[in-house]
Amino acid sequence: MIRSHAQGFCYSESDVKDMMQSIEQLKSVGANRFVIGGLTAERTIDVQLLDKIITEYPTIEITFHRAFDHAIDVKQAYLTLIPYKKHIKRILTSGGAPNCLAGVNMLLELVLLSERKNGPLIMPGAGITSDNFASIHKKVQATEYHFGKGVRLMESFDNTLDRERITRIKSLFNIYRS
Repeated sequence: MIRSHAQGFCYSESDVKDMMQSIEQLKSVGANRFVIGGLTAERTIDVQLLDKIITEYPTIEITFHRAFDHAIDVKQAYLTLIPYKKHIKRILTSGGAPNCLAGVNMLLELVLLSERKNGPLIMPGAGITSDNFASIHKKVQATEYHFGKGVRLMESFDNTLDRERITRIKSLFNIYRS
């Protein structure tokens, strides 16, 4: 993930320079897929940031990160990202809510919008566990999901991956795939 700080999703010129340097360093060792995102002070998608990165690195593939969830209007944010589909392949989101369970209805709307507009994929992520995955997937029907601490022992980033949780989620995904 390319982020110059954790104090929000608005970036100064200096922040953008740091982000570009990070991309450059990672590209120099073969990376070409990045998780990036940014918003303006008005909480709309920072298209100037995207244009600058894509102009400088036209071959990279981007997942737009959860800055998306802090946009003033996630549907409008999605529409703003459609023209960038060549580079932005997916959007990591909880539907504008603190987690996917709370944002399940908006996630469904975004998945349907993605299908209608043939835009970037919606990748639900935030708070998905082996216990709630089935109910989220039954409603949302996304093709990709992001799991963080929900697939770790004791659901903590301090612990290693939990093979049993991962196996259960894979099994559920295969059962409920339409």
